[in-house]
Amino acid sequence: MRVKIYNRLRLLMVGCMLAGVCMPQIVWAQDEKPKTVVLESYVKDSQGNPIPNAVIYGNEGAKRAIADQNGRFTIKIAPLSSILVEAEGYESKIFDNPDATNGLVLDKTTYLFGKNDEVIMPFKTVEEGAVSGAVSLIHPDKVMKNDQAGTLQDLLKGYASGLMGNTNIRGYGDALILVDGLPRSADNINMEEVESISVLKDVNSVVLYGPQAQNGVIIVTTKRGNSLKRQINVKIEQGLSTVISYPEYLNSADYMTLFNEARRNDELDEQYDPALIAKYRSGENPYRYPSVDYYGGEFLRSVRSSTRAIAEFSGGNKITRYYTNVGWTSNNSLYKIGNVDGAGNNRFNVRGNVDFNITDDIKSYIDASMIIDIAKGPNGDFWNAAATYQPQYYAPLLPVSLFADPSVVEAATRVNGDYVLGGTSQYQDNVYGNLFLGGYKQTIQRTSQVNAGLEFDLHKLLQGLKLKAGLALDMYNSYDQSVNNAYAIYEPVWDDATGKIASVTKINKDEVTGVQNLGGGGMSRRFAVNVGFDYKRTFSDDHHVEGNLIGYYSTNSANGQLLLDKYAHLAIRAAYNYRHLLFADFSSALSNSIKLAPGHRIGFSPTFGLGWIISNSDFWNEDAMVDFLKLKASGGVLLTDRNFDYYLYRDAYNANGSYAYGDPAANYSNIILDVNRIRNYNLGYEKKKSLNVGVQGALLDYALTFDVNAFVTRYDGQVIKRNSYYPAYLSSFFAYENYNADRYMGFDAAISYTKKWGDFSLTAGLNMLYARSKVVVRDEVYNNAYQYRKGKPVDAIFGLQNLGFFNNDAEIASAAEQKFGTVRPGDIHYIDQNSDKVVDEEDEVMIGKSNPDFTGALHLTFKYKDFSLFIMGEGATGHDIIYNNNYYWVDGNKKYSAEVWNRWTPETAATATYPRLSSTQNDNNNRTSDFWMRKADYFSLSRVQLNYNFPNTLLRRTFIRDLSLYLRGSNLLMAAQDVKKRQLNIGSEPQFRYYALGLKVSF
Repeated sequence: MRVKIYNRLRLLMVGCMLAGVCMPQIVWAQDEKPKTVVLESYVKDSQGNPIPNAVIYGNEGAKRAIADQNGRFTIKIAPLSSILVEAEGYESKIFDNPDATNGLVLDKTTYLFGKNDEVIMPFKTVEEGAVSGAVSLIHPDKVMKNDQAGTLQDLLKGYASGLMGNTNIRGYGDALILVDGLPRSADNINMEEVESISVLKDVNSVVLYGPQAQNGVIIVTTKRGNSLKRQINVKIEQGLSTVISYPEYLNSADYMTLFNEARRNDELDEQYDPALIAKYRSGENPYRYPSVDYYGGEFLRSVRSSTRAIAEFSGGNKITRYYTNVGWTSNNSLYKIGNVDGAGNNRFNVRGNVDFNITDDIKSYIDASMIIDIAKGPNGDFWNAAATYQPQYYAPLLPVSLFADPSVVEAATRVNGDYVLGGTSQYQDNVYGNLFLGGYKQTIQRTSQVNAGLEFDLHKLLQGLKLKAGLALDMYNSYDQSVNNAYAIYEPVWDDATGKIASVTKINKDEVTGVQNLGGGGMSRRFAVNVGFDYKRTFSDDHHVEGNLIGYYSTNSANGQLLLDKYAHLAIRAAYNYRHLLFADFSSALSNSIKLAPGHRIGFSPTFGLGWIISNSDFWNEDAMVDFLKLKASGGVLLTDRNFDYYLYRDAYNANGSYAYGDPAANYSNIILDVNRIRNYNLGYEKKKSLNVGVQGALLDYALTFDVNAFVTRYDGQVIKRNSYYPAYLSSFFAYENYNADRYMGFDAAISYTKKWGDFSLTAGLNMLYARSKVVVRDEVYNNAYQYRKGKPVDAIFGLQNLGFFNNDAEIASAAEQKFGTVRPGDIHYIDQNSDKVVDEEDEVMIGKSNPDFTGALHLTFKYKDFSLFIMGEGATGHDIIYNNNYYWVDGNKKYSAEVWNRWTPETAATATYPRLSSTQNDNNNRTSDFWMRKADYFSLSRVQLNYNFPNTLLRRTFIRDLSLYLRGSNLLMAAQDVKKRQLNIGSEPQFRYYALGLKVSF
C-alpha cells in the first residue's frame, strides 16, 4: 500500500483542526442549556467618558458583544457569571456579577506600563517603562495584522534594533535564543504561536541567565490562554516560490574551446580537436556529442508551490486556561522529472499550553509541543552534480532508436519513454537514474518539548513573596529512511559510418530492492531546572521593591558527544522603583564552571541598571510637546566559559606512533606521547565588560516614539595558546591562558511614527544599528606593522592588493617574484607591500571587513478604511564580500561558469575582468585578494503585503468574528553592486521570490 507518512500526518492535522473547531461548538451548545440573562450596560473610563468598540466576553468567551459609539452593549450570559471587557488603550478587566446600572469602568493604560508592555527577561518580567537596559519588544500578533512575517528572522530584521543580520546582536555573535525559558531553535516555530519576542542587548538585561548569555539573549514566549476569552483562529496560505536565478555554465563546445585556450596558456597541447568541437556545437547528435544543462528546463522548474495551514484554539476560566496550536507547512520540490512521490518538505507543529490554579495560593502550568519535519527527495546529490558535472561528460539518456541492434538493450529498464541510461565507467552517477530509478531518501526530524512549573504564593509568610519552580525537557532525534535501488548504465560505442550505437558496455545492474533502510541517526537531549524566590511589594504607594533569588541548572547531550554540556549558576537580583520615576536594578550571577580547575570555578557577574523618567517629575510641564522622556544606563561584567573547551587547564598528550624496545623477537613496543599542552590551574573566565546609555521618549501626543542606545563593550581574557609569545623550540609545551581582548562600540535606534487623517492613517518604523569593532590585544608577531591585527576591526579581511593583470613576460620579469606558483601573462599582479622583491603571505594587508557598519530596516503601513498596504525594506553598508567558491575560482578541470567569458587574453588585455584560464591548479590567482572583493552594501525590498479586513457590519450576524484576505510577496527586489552574484546559490537550492494569497478567520 503506497501510503506516505506525511499523508497520514496531514490527515491527522486536518482531524485536529476539525476537532478544535467542533469542540468549542459542543461547549457552546452546553453553555446554552442553563438559563441566561440579558446584560445591558455600558463601558466607560475613570472620568465617565464612554469607550466605543470595547469588546465584552461572556460565558467563558462563548458570547461576545461590541460596544457602540456610546459604549453601550447587550449580551446574554449565565446568571451570576463573570465577564471580560477589553478595549484598545485600556487595561482589560474581569467583572464578577457585573452591575448594569452604574456601568463598567476601565482604567487607561499607562504608557509603557500596561499588561502588553511586559518584557520577558531571564527569570523576571519587567514593564518596558521600567527597563533600564537596551531592549526591543515585538508582539507578533500585532505585527501580523499587516505583515505576515513567517519566521523569527523576518520579525527580528524588521522590528528589532541592534541586530546585524539575523540573530547577531551588535556584532558580538549569534545571540542565545530561549523558547519558553530554555535554549531552543526557533527556526521551526510558527510565529502565530508566539506571544512576544524580547531582544535583550545589554548585560544587565541578560545576566540572570549566566555565562550562556554572553552575546545577548532573544526570548521567544509562546501564547497562553486567557480567562473568559475563547478564541479560534485559522489561517490558510497558498504560495508560489519563483527562482530568482540559476547559475550559468558554458555549453560543451564553449567549454572545450576555452579549455584548449587554458591548455595553451599553460604551454600544453590542446585536448580537444576543433573538428570534434564543431560536432558538439552543431547539435547534430546530442546523444553522441552531449551538452547537458543541468539547470535548464529539462530537469528543473522555475516555480514551486507551498501551503501553510494553522489553527489556534484558546480559552479558559478563572481556574484553568488553555492554548493549542496546530500547523502544517509544505513546500514542493523543484524537480521537473522523477518517480519520487511527495518530494519536498513537510513540517507539522502541535503545541498545547495549560495553566491551572490548584488553590488560591498554588498555581501550575504544563506545556508540550511536538514538531515533525520530513524532507523527501531522490537519492544522490543533484545540486552538487549540477554545479560540478561537465556538460560533455556523458548523455544521461540514450534513445533505443539509435541502437543498431535494439535487442542488446531489450532487457534494459526504460526511462522517460523509450530511453536507457547513459554513462561511462568513470561517470556512473546518472541524474536521470537517481531521479527515476535510484530510490529515495526521507529525512525525518522529531522534536518534543515539555515545560512544567509550580508557583507558591507565600504571602502568609511574607507579603509579596513567591516560590517558583520550573523544569524543561527537550528530546530531538533524526534519521534517514531510504530505499536504495541500483540501476544499470550503458556506455555506448558509436559507429561513425551509420551514426548509430554499434555496441554498449553495461555497467552495474538494475535492482529494485524494496528494502527500507534506516540510518543517519542523530539525537540530542536537554534538561533544565530552576527553583527560586520572587519578591514584589509596594510600600506607601511610592516605593516598589523587587527581588529574585534563583538557582539554575541545565545539561545538554548529543550522540557522539563525550561530555555533557553543563551550566549551573545562582541568579541574584534586587530592584527599586520610586513612583515610576526613578529605577535601580542590581542583577548578578554566581556561576560554577566545570571547565575550570577546582578553586577557580566560581565566578561573580555583577551588573547595574539605572533609569529616570524625567516626564514623571513634578517639575515637568504636562502640556509640553514631549509626552514621555526617560534616561537610562546599564553596565557591568558578565563572566562566560562558552568559547573554550573542557579541561584546558590540565596537561594533555597526543599519541604519535610507537617505538620498539627489548628483544626484537619479543616485539615489545610503547606509544610515543607528544605534549599537547601543559597545565594552567589559574585559567579563568572570559569577561564581557559593557556599558549602555540610552534615551527613550514619545512626542506629539505619542505619535512619534524613539529609543536610542549607545554602547561600548570589551571582551577581555579570551582563552588562547600564545603561540607567538613562546619560542618555537618549545613546540606546544605551553598552556592555555586568558589573553586576547576585543572592543565593540556604536549605537542602535528604534523610531516609530503614527498619524491619522480621517479614514487614512500612516505608520512608519525605522530600526538601525551602527557598530564598529577593534582588536585591543592579540597574541601576534609579524615582520611588518601592516600585518598586525591589533587596532583593526575584529572582522577584518586580510589579503593581497592587486595591480591588475600581467600583460607580458617583461612585466613579470620586472616585478617582484610572486611565490604562489608559475606566473604567466594574464595572471593577477600583486603589490609588494614590504618592497623585499617577493610577494608572499607577508604582503597581505587589511583589504576589507565582513560585518557592516550600518544595518537598518524601514517599514511603512498605509491604511484606508478596511484596506492596508505594508512595505518593508532593509539594507546594510560598510562591509565587503569575497567571491571565492568554484563558480568564481575556476582552474584545472573545474566546470566553467559564465564568469570566464570576461577572461584575460592578449586580445582582451585592456578590457578583461577575469584572469587567464589555466588547466592546472592556479594558486596565484585563486587566493584571497581585493581582486575578488566587492562592496557588500545592499538595499532590498523585503516584503510587501496588501490586506483587506471585512467590516464587522458584514460579519455581525455570522459566527465569524474577524475575516481578512491578504496578498503578499517577499524577497522582491535587491539593489547592490553585484546583484546577480549576491542572489546566486552554488551547489544548493536557489534563492526564491515568494508570492502568497492568504485567508485569516477568527471565530
